[in-house]
Amino acid sequence: MHSDGIQISNLTFLNSPSWHIHPVYSSNIVIQGLTILAPVTVPITDGINPDSCTNTRIEDCYIVSGDDCIAVKSGWDQYGINYGMPTKQLLIRRLTCITPDSAVIALGSEMSGGIEDVRAEDIVAI
Repeated sequence: MHSDGIQISNLTFLNSPSWHIHPVYSSNIVIQGLTILAPVTVPITDGINPDSCTNTRIEDCYIVSGDDCIAVKSGWDQYGINYGMPTKQLLIRRLTCITPDSAVIALGSEMSGGIEDVRAEDIVAI
């Protein structure tokens, strides 16, 4: 939380019981070269959830999930509105996602702070 200049790269995350990567209220984030593996039958195993973050780049990742591969968030209900920190300047590229029942890239839920300037390119959904 409240960090600047984060890099998470070249790691494998396996079978988290909940969300795998969840940066919050942070800026200048690079998430690169991750493999995230969760059983496709297990819910609430989102891959990467940037939450109220600015200038985030997610690239070259392979995600298998029982929930959303990437879920863009920005606060929950009145708290998110009052805090007023959107997720913005988000780039997602070269992502491979396997999720049979959920979103490859979800905008929300929990997005009452707003979402701005999201770009996705070279996405493979299986």
